[in-house]
Amino acid sequence: MTTLFWMDFSDDSYNRTTLWRMLVFFILYVSCYKLLRKKLKESPEYCCRLVTFAHGLIASTVSCCYIMLPALGYYKVDSIPSPFILSHSMGFFMFDLFWCFAHGETWVMYFHHILTVTGLFYYLFKLEKQYFIVYAIGLTEFTNPLLQTRWFLKHYDMRDTWTFKIVEYLFFISFYAIRLIVLSYYSYEGWFNESLGFTTDDLIFTTLGALTGYALAYQMASYIVYQVKKTRKEEQEEQKLKEQ
Repeated sequence: MTTLFWMDFSDDSYNRTTLWRMLVFFILYVSCYKLLRKKLKESPEYCCRLVTFAHGLIASTVSCCYIMLPALGYYKVDSIPSPFILSHSMGFFMFDLFWCFAHGETWVMYFHHILTVTGLFYYLFKLEKQYFIVYAIGLTEFTNPLLQTRWFLKHYDMRDTWTFKIVEYLFFISFYAIRLIVLSYYSYEGWFNESLGFTTDDLIFTTLGALTGYALAYQMASYIVYQVKKTRKEEQEEQKLKEQ
């Protein structure tokens, strides 16, 4: 048996299929990005966010469907096509990581993407607890389409519309509910619920994932505070001009 970092590489057929899937999805997302850049004549960030929106919508929908269907009795949890779902997200995050390196991002996003790619690769070849990662993808990617929609509304100067306000409130509420409450509960269960059978490496990835989620939440909170202060300052300046 051939192993590397607790991962079993003895199943050559599975390994080849998984690697091909990852490569195909990576090429697919790169091709979509290149096509959008060519056809739309928009900025790299605009096109990348369109691709990210598509992945978030597909990944969250498919993952949530496969999470709910076993609960409804359609099939057992163990039969979830986890490798296909994880390979799909792996292909996207490989593309997004390369894009971040090419165009620049914050250290939190670099760490988030590197951890995601490492975790997906690890569990794809570990062949254990893959459905837990499917759950995580279904939850965390749920907020992504809202985030991208919010950005596009800002891009088209629709900040003052009700649509933007609704999307913004939905995004922040779901983002903090998932990143802080759900992921904290997930980490707690991993550490203290022995029936889940989390190993040391499972706990490492779970803890790092939760800490990254907290860092993203802090970064988002800093942005909110900045925007509130900016808005108040603008309102005060407008009030002073009116008084003059």
